[in-house]
Amino acid sequence: MQFKLTPVKHTPDEWRKIDAIYIPTILSKCIGFDGFYQDLQKFARNVIVIGNSNSAITLPDSVLSLLGSADEFAQGFETFHHDLIGMKSSNNPSLVHSVSYDLPAKRNFALCHARKNGFTEVMLLDDDIYIEERMFRKAVYLLSEGFSMVGFYVLDFPDISTIDHINRITTEKKTGVSVAANCILIKVPDVRGFFPYVYNEDWHFIYVSNFHVRKAAAGTAYQLPHRPWLQRGRVAFEQFGDVLAAGIKRNLISSREPLEGERHFWSLIRDEYSQLLDSLLSHSSISRTHLKAVVEAKAALDLFGVDDLLKFIQSYVKEIEGV
Repeated sequence: MQFKLTPVKHTPDEWRKIDAIYIPTILSKCIGFDGFYQDLQKFARNVIVIGNSNSAITLPDSVLSLLGSADEFAQGFETFHHDLIGMKSSNNPSLVHSVSYDLPAKRNFALCHARKNGFTEVMLLDDDIYIEERMFRKAVYLLSEGFSMVGFYVLDFPDISTIDHINRITTEKKTGVSVAANCILIKVPDVRGFFPYVYNEDWHFIYVSNFHVRKAAAGTAYQLPHRPWLQRGRVAFEQFGDVLAAGIKRNLISSREPLEGERHFWSLIRDEYSQLLDSLLSHSSISRTHLKAVVEAKAALDLFGVDDLLKFIQSYVKEIEGV
């Protein structure tokens, strides 16, 4: 789609650090964080880990000065998350299933903090993603070559939705991956908009808010394996965002604006997604655990229609124009 794997004929003998790497944690604790943090210090002047609400932030003393105390951050972030939930675009069917999904707020906080501190080049890196040093160097070089976003394809345990995982396991079909915010370098002054409160929020920030900025894919990264279908309520929460992402993908492939389309288009997208769920429900090779997750997904899909999709699109477009 908009990201093309970009070859680099040469890289500089010496390379520079970027301003900051932000790690919005998903796990209760970063796996192997101590060693991982030491490695990341080679790449950025600041490494900022945005933790969970019960352990608001995990930072070395040298970085805490950027954010205030951990208690001050926890209180401020709670307000930040609450404000995001209060936006019109957040009033979508996802809220029926969860108000604890705080990854969009963490990513928005990273952008806000970067702008406040005058950072120019930053990276968003999920705590279950690993990247080779040579790939990072290539990405930094591409930023210096005029790209505003440089991401990676996460192929070794692909970073895809729960239903996409179940589909690839059940049907043994390959599933395409897209560059996302799990591992991306950003030139902060060049981007606009925010991550909305919906699953696949990074699709909206990267492909909608910043549709026209120059983007490149530097290579591949790796994600720790996990089993999202075992997380209670997760697949239900994902459905609204999954349908929106399917429409964005269709538009980008057709060289259209990412959220373009009238009622008929989005009705078709929703119907096709529903048919995918039906095909999985009737598949002879689906496991009992996966079947249970697809049943939950189907029930969640039945809770929203085309009007809900169009309402979200209208609200989000208005909000990014005002950010």
